Amino acid sequence: MRQSNHTVLILETKPFFEHDKRCILFSKEHGKITALAKHAARASKKKIWALEPLTTASVTLFKGKSFQIITNYSVVDHFQTIRTSFNHLQYALFFCHIIKQCITEGQDNKELFNVALKTLTLCNHLEPISTITSFFYTSFIQIEGIANHKKVMHEKQYLMEIGNYLGYHLKPPLQLDESCKTPVK
Repeated sequence: MRQSNHTVLILETKPFFEHDKRCILFSKEHGKITALAKHAARASKKKIWALEPLTTASVTLFKGKSFQIITNYSVVDHFQTIRTSFNHLQYALFFCHIIKQCITEGQDNKELFNVALKTLTLCNHLEPISTITSFFYTSFIQIEGIANHKKVMHEKQYLMEIGNYLGYHLKPPLQLDESCKTPVK
């Protein structure tokens, strides 16, 4: 049997057939991993919440024919506080989307993995959005080699550079004015 243990960041999960979940994982050593968690979507499953985005988990993978199969998993950190702030949740999911689009299967990227965890930790501590975005964008463009300069730019400039790198236009996520709970453009 070809089994391996990994600590991963869950970037995305989708239902697969009736009771399974297709998970896109980000591992420090193996980059993006597409894996199948059998019976993980059953309502009776006690650890259903363990395979949700914005969770770091310890997983055991078995090499199947077309997918890696998750045979065992447990939560390392679930970043629960992020889910209490709409704005922080939106940005955390947005950053996961950017990371998912730029990494490939089997591409190790320890630096980007560490930046992702640090960014989620900042979101989890409910740091100001401007601090979090500045940290993520500057780290991301340096790691990916998009820009060599270290000057801080406006968010739209970062998104234009990252969008050009990914090949499509990026818009910042929808935000709420926390004082009156109305969308901010």
